Amino acid sequence: MHAAAFTPQRSAWFTRWYFVAAALVVTIWIFHDSVSKAHGRLDSLRSGAQDTESIPAVVPATELPALDEPILDTPSIEENATHELVVVDSIKTPSINSSCPDRPGQEDIFIIFKTGATELYKKLPMHLATALKCMPNYILVSNIEQDVGNYHVHNVLTSVTKETQQEQEVFRFNEHMEALQDAGQDIGAYTGTDAWNLDKWKFLPMYHRAWEVAPGNIKWFVMIEADTTFSWQNFMLWTEKHDPTQELYLGGVNGYGDISFAHGGTGVVMSRPALEKLEKRRQDEPGGVEVYDRRWEKKTADNCCGDVIVAAALREVDILVQGAGREFQGGTMNSMDFHPASECTPSITFHHATPRRVDTLFRFEEAWVAEHGTRVPYTYTDLFYPFIEPYAKGNRSDWNSLSQKEKFKIEDNELSPEKMELARSKEACVNYCVQREECLQWTYSPEEGCGWDDVIRLGTMDAKDAKIHYTSGWMDDRIEETKKNRRKCREELAAKEG
Repeated sequence: MHAAAFTPQRSAWFTRWYFVAAALVVTIWIFHDSVSKAHGRLDSLRSGAQDTESIPAVVPATELPALDEPILDTPSIEENATHELVVVDSIKTPSINSSCPDRPGQEDIFIIFKTGATELYKKLPMHLATALKCMPNYILVSNIEQDVGNYHVHNVLTSVTKETQQEQEVFRFNEHMEALQDAGQDIGAYTGTDAWNLDKWKFLPMYHRAWEVAPGNIKWFVMIEADTTFSWQNFMLWTEKHDPTQELYLGGVNGYGDISFAHGGTGVVMSRPALEKLEKRRQDEPGGVEVYDRRWEKKTADNCCGDVIVAAALREVDILVQGAGREFQGGTMNSMDFHPASECTPSITFHHATPRRVDTLFRFEEAWVAEHGTRVPYTYTDLFYPFIEPYAKGNRSDWNSLSQKEKFKIEDNELSPEKMELARSKEACVNYCVQREECLQWTYSPEEGCGWDDVIRLGTMDAKDAKIHYTSGWMDDRIEETKKNRRKCREELAAKEG
C-alpha cells in the first residue's frame, strides 16, 4: 500500500522540494558565514588590527599622486621635460595602524591643536589618524563646539567677553556658521576673509583653556595648526636640549611693528613657567580676569594676528620670543632650500601642508622609527632622498623651482643689455647657470624673466589657470656632487646608532 502510494508524480514533487530545501540551507550557511566574517573584520578594526585582504597593495594608475606629494609605500613618479612618467625607487613604510612607540617624557607634552570649523572636516581627520594618535595629551580648539567621532572640539571663543562679541561684526559670521551647522548644513565652503579674521580671536583664549585643562605634570605646551606637520619623534629629542624650568617662548621668529613673535603656522613652544607667568598676570589683573580679557580683546581688534597678541601679552610679563631653530619651518618642504647649512638639521614642522603631506610624513617617520628606534632623529637630508631628489632633476616645463639667488626681470629697466638678454631668452638664462659653477638650478618665464640659485628647491607646478608659465631645470651633475655632504650626515647618524 505504501509502495503504491509513492507514485512517479509524487517522486518528482519530492525531488523538487528536496533541492529547494537544500539550496535554502546552503544560502543560510553562506549568509551566516559572511556575517561572522564581517563581525570578525569589524572587531579587528575596532581593536586596531588591519584587514590586509581589504586594503589594496598598490595605488591604481588613475590615482597616482601629484608630483609634490609622493606616496611612500608605492613607487614614486618622476616627470621629465616631455612629461613622460618614469618609475623611480622609494622607501617602504609600515602600516599606518602600527602601534605608537613608547617615548620617555611624552606624557610631559601638551599639544594645543588649533583649527577652524569651516576647515575642520577637511584637515582634522588626517591628524587624528596620524600624529595625534601617538600624543597622550592634547586639546582640539576651534570656533564652534562640536564632536568629531569620539573626539571633542572646544570652542575657545566662548571665553571672549559678551561686550566684545557684540561689538565685533565677525562674531555674527560665527553665529551664522553655528546656526547652519545646527541645521545640518555643510559649512566647509564658507572660507575666506571672515574665517581668517575670526582666527585671531582664538589665540589668547586657547592658551587660557589649555592651562585650565592640562595635567599638572605638563612641562611643554606646543601649539600647532591644522595645516602644520609635526614630528613627534624629532620634537621629543629636541626638548632634551632645552630646560623646561626656564621661562621659554620659542618658535619661528617674525616681526610686526615693534613686536617680535613666534609665527603660529610654524609651531609655537612654551614652557610651563612661561605660560604659568602669563596666567598669573591674568588672575592678578586689577578688577579680575574679565577686565584682563577685555583689555587684550581691544588690542586684538586693532591688530592683524593672534600670534602677535600672544607675544605682546608675554612681553608684558617680560618674556620674549626666542628662535626655535631651523627644525621649525614656516613654509612647505617644496619651498625649502636644501643646502649644507641645513643638511644635518632634524626636521620638526612644515607649514601649509596638505592632508596628504601630513600622511606621507607620518608614515615616513614610522618607517624611520622602525629602522632606527626612537633615539635617532631624521634630518632634512633624510627627507631629501625620498621627497626631493627623484623630482629635482633634468628640465621640467610648467614648473617653478623658485630660483631666487639672483633674478633678471623683464620689467627691470635698469638691467644692462647683457642681463636683459637673460630675462628675454630662456637659452641665455640656461647658459648663464651652466657657466656659474655654484648654480644648481634655474627658472625661466617669458612673462617674468630668469632666475638662478645655488641651493636646491623642488618648487611647484603651475596652476591650471596660471597666467605666468615657468620652465625649470637642475644641474644634475652638480647636485650629485652635493650628496657627499649628505653622506656625512648619514655617517654621523650611523655612529650614534652604533
